[in-house]
Amino acid sequence: GRLTESGRTYAGCNVESASNPQLSVSAARTAVLAAVSDGERHFQGLVIATTGGDGFPAPDGATRQFLADFGDFPVFLVDRDMRLKK
Repeated sequence: GRLTESGRTYAGCNVESASNPQLSVSAARTAVLAAVSDGERHFQGLVIATTGGDGFPAPDGATRQFLADFGDFPVFLVDRDMRLKK
């Protein structure tokens, strides 16, 4: 989810492409896209959570660059055991 300066939150989900993995879109990016489509441009933070795997989720390079395009804000990672990492 994403917290905007206006106080709204946005959720995102992974959108996987079966034909070409490069066309897949991360949950972090879909959350940003939803916020931007609603007119939001300034963000206070981002939470990326997972229910699978043994570690913390981490955005890939393309997602990190995409997030950086919208400013400098904290990104919080939450693993399946609800542990938090900033």
